[in-house]
Amino acid sequence: MEQTQKRNTVKEGSRYAWLYTAAALVLLLLFGLFINRHLSIRALYGDDLYLWSFYGCEDFWSFTFPKVTKGNFRPFYWALSYLEFLLIGPHVHWYARFNVLLNVAISWVIYFFSRRLSRGTRVPQGVLPGQAVGLLTGMLYLQSHFAAYQIAQVLGLLESLALLLALLTLWGLFDYMEGRGTRAYLRACFCFFLVIFTHERFIALAPLFYLAVFTQYQTERRLCRRFVPSRMSEVPRTSQPPASAGTTECDTPGSDMLSGNRLGRLLELLLPLLILAVFFGSRMVVAGDAIPVGTAGTKVQDTFSLAQALGFAFTQVAYIFGVNAGHAIFCGVSFADSARWVQALIGLSWLSLLLMLLLYVRSVWKKGRITPRRIGENLLFIGFIALCIGSSSITIRLETRWVYVSYTAALLYLSFMLGEIAKSGRVKPEASRTVRTRAAVPQRTSMDSVSASGEHGERFGTKKCRTAMVLTFSLLFMVYGAVMTPVEHYDRQHYPNIFFFFDQDRVNSLADCTIDAVGAENFLGKKQVYIYYNYYEMSDFYAEYFYKPFDPEKTGQGTEIHFINSPDELPADATVENSIVLMEHGNRGYIDVSAQTFGLAAWEELSE
Repeated sequence: MEQTQKRNTVKEGSRYAWLYTAAALVLLLLFGLFINRHLSIRALYGDDLYLWSFYGCEDFWSFTFPKVTKGNFRPFYWALSYLEFLLIGPHVHWYARFNVLLNVAISWVIYFFSRRLSRGTRVPQGVLPGQAVGLLTGMLYLQSHFAAYQIAQVLGLLESLALLLALLTLWGLFDYMEGRGTRAYLRACFCFFLVIFTHERFIALAPLFYLAVFTQYQTERRLCRRFVPSRMSEVPRTSQPPASAGTTECDTPGSDMLSGNRLGRLLELLLPLLILAVFFGSRMVVAGDAIPVGTAGTKVQDTFSLAQALGFAFTQVAYIFGVNAGHAIFCGVSFADSARWVQALIGLSWLSLLLMLLLYVRSVWKKGRITPRRIGENLLFIGFIALCIGSSSITIRLETRWVYVSYTAALLYLSFMLGEIAKSGRVKPEASRTVRTRAAVPQRTSMDSVSASGEHGERFGTKKCRTAMVLTFSLLFMVYGAVMTPVEHYDRQHYPNIFFFFDQDRVNSLADCTIDAVGAENFLGKKQVYIYYNYYEMSDFYAEYFYKPFDPEKTGQGTEIHFINSPDELPADATVENSIVLMEHGNRGYIDVSAQTFGLAAWEELSE
């Protein structure tokens, strides 16, 4: 009767699982659009315009595989950038929405990865907590203030794509360590291949492959030692070969599961090296240097400082824990300048994290055994975060966009902890090669008594106790999310202080006063733009290329920007019908002074 009720509960949970999933994906989409509603790209500047300039004059293959680069070689990213430029065309306003939708798609991947990690979804009691934690993880990713560059810059595609591929690499290695076979490992290798040809700094993830292979090898040895004796007992004594002095448990018949995997294991060890060889070899041919360049084209070997790298690493750790330890031009507002209530909420989030960690450690301790797989999987997440931090700490500055992937991995690590708590804790006395805690002995004694009485029990406590721990951890996770939500919104309100928003606001204002004011069909090829004084120090490159992305023909139709210091410098044929005259206003915008320049309005009408 009890088994029938259990099966009915599972069926009922499966029946509504797709509905929960669909609702979660829709909520993530709506939340992503809402949280980024104030961010916009209305014109291109800097690296965005520079990259578009190559798109404007090259075909797909020349753009993706250039003969000469400035030290970077990112063919996968360049290929997708070309397709993005082609898709959006002259609709410059769409870039921000494209970035938002891409970030939402990444949040969907994070949602499913979190559900995979929080194994509570595998039992009826854990369906809703697993769904809730997965949804919360995706929402925390979307609302993070680390997303500023990914949304507000066209090159945000680079960071978003690299983050996605890095997380997929982590997912593949986790599945491999969970025993999902070589296919999961090959999936991780494929994502690793793509991510290093998207952003060079992720070559730092290579050691994780050897951690995964070593962990899987130790897990198989453990399984071999567990099951070989039982298989040997089933073989007649006369058929058993005599043991030699040099044999071990895994040299006996039945250890073929190890010896038969030696070739596959060797290939698994060589594949990451082959990928790195292709990476460095292609860089030597195309970029002329095997070592990737640092920020702004600097050479890491020339600018590296151990003290500075350690400082950046500790700063990134602080960022992950909610503390804006960097300068305001990189994070918007520093922790010291934040409001008191923000600092208090960050402290409260630490308390939530501490309680989650203690609950996880208690769960592991109570289960009594620490297997190679459990050690390896914890090291996988910790190593991933550490390597991402290290690879972004060796250049000349630290920007929050590089912390995004480490922060996301830390959120997924919390989901992993929940999944470990949700695991069944049944004792397996035949297990070997595990690190035992003091709790192991009374648990084994308890299990022996339970087995002797013919009952079935779990490794520690009852299923009700395990469900309570899952719910408690999930509740603490939700408290953490609730506490950090106003903090993230506070940080987002200070986006204008970040350095690239100054120039982005200026070019947005320039587009508002010119092409958006009259429409592309009435502007391109029909008007010229004149700017007084050029205090913003706009370069001739901007003057020539600024309006080309708005033109379907990618030429700008002759409309360009010119710089003047007085009305006398205007061409003789310049009129209010074929010219727009602007003046810099404040520190990050322009105003239209065409009427004043051509004598149609008084200068006094302008505000100071």
